[in-house]
Amino acid sequence: MTQRLIIQNKLILTALCLIWASAFPASADDILQELDAQQLASVRSGEAVLKIVDVKGESWPVVTLYQKFDASPEECVAVFGNCESHKDFFPHLNQSVITQIEAPHILEVEYSVSLPFLPNQTYTLRSSLNDYNEGSSFVADWKLVKSGALKTTQGSARFEPFEGGTLVAYQNFVVPKSSFALMFKKQALEQVQNAFHAFRERVIFQKNHAPAILEQEILGIKKVLEDSLEHRSCKNVLS
Repeated sequence: MTQRLIIQNKLILTALCLIWASAFPASADDILQELDAQQLASVRSGEAVLKIVDVKGESWPVVTLYQKFDASPEECVAVFGNCESHKDFFPHLNQSVITQIEAPHILEVEYSVSLPFLPNQTYTLRSSLNDYNEGSSFVADWKLVKSGALKTTQGSARFEPFEGGTLVAYQNFVVPKSSFALMFKKQALEQVQNAFHAFRERVIFQKNHAPAILEQEILGIKKVLEDSLEHRSCKNVLS
């Protein structure tokens, strides 16, 4: 394999790992039910808990990360829900642009990731945002619309109140088109963890050093959820 081909596949893996995704639909179940006693103790101590589950018939596993953030669920989802700011804090991401608004809570977002001396790798996700547990928790989920590097991906990130902060759970499941990408599974896992850490740092930075910006992001999320409720009500009436 040439060095250029190896670098190109590393670029593909970077794109894969910047997509927060799940192999299964997000549910309104308590995230705590997914953690055993040892994992819960780790979360309470501030550590990130990593779970890896193989998927039958697929070469790539489902990767799940859990961690407590010292911020409210509303603050966390506000930062995450600002899709066009993702390029400002996710590693290697240089573009995140909303390309289509299907409904107030459903968007298509185009992302572009790059490494030195290589063309950008671009992919588009269809993302949606909802609340649950009587509005105290939030879930963002998404699926792949198009990509030159990915065969398929689905996803979710959940934010639930937990001991004065937020318990965040997100999963990553992707199926790359290139079989060569399997050579970089270890690096892919590291990049998933790096992306999660970058998001956590962004939430804390916004809360401690840019509260005015965070407040605007919170107001934006509230407006999205209010408008989505009205949108769904209108659709039910029309149907």
